[in-house]
Amino acid sequence: NIRLTAEMDPQTQEILAWHHRVAWMGQERVIWMDGRAHPGAEAPHTWQGFSTGRWEGNILTVNTTHLKTGFLRRNGVPRSPEALLTEDELRAFHTAYATEARQANVVVLTGSCPAGTPPTLFRDLLAVTPCPAIVDAQRDSLLAALEQRPHVVKPNREELGNTLGRPVETEPQLRDALRELCHRGAHWVVITQGHERVWICSS
Repeated sequence: NIRLTAEMDPQTQEILAWHHRVAWMGQERVIWMDGRAHPGAEAPHTWQGFSTGRWEGNILTVNTTHLKTGFLRRNGVPRSPEALLTEDELRAFHTAYATEARQANVVVLTGSCPAGTPPTLFRDLLAVTPCPAIVDAQRDSLLAALEQRPHVVKPNREELGNTLGRPVETEPQLRDALRELCHRGAHWVVITQGHERVWICSS
């Protein structure tokens, strides 16, 4: 679901950029490695932003600017178009999370992630989570998280259809989708649909 392709300088054979593609929604991102400056404030803002990278030892540090105004979570935390996301911040968050998770009785991973965040973030966090975890996500983020066998996953009905890429309009379709998430790794699947009934399936 993720592909990295190097763009080479034809003369020097040095890497000019990394092209990063995520299969879900065909997300395309370029990380420029040739030392170019970020564009001015009036340049267009996009969902993937403008990224430049540099090697610090064996660590690739990436700075991303020019992200569109958006929301970090479905419940409404806003992100300014001036937002700057770096891979250093993701690594620092991962380290801090691992420390906190060791002291937790249960962990809830929910909400949309900032632009530029890999869809494997929740999966990677689950890998260092020693306690039961509840995951409220969809699409590639949820599918990747299932590899770590979370205790509970809780998409709503629309998100479930988005994740599996097929309709879940009828009860038989919904039951089959619940069973598939359990088969892929979830211990429990809880499906909500507003004020209507809640569906629960266990492995």
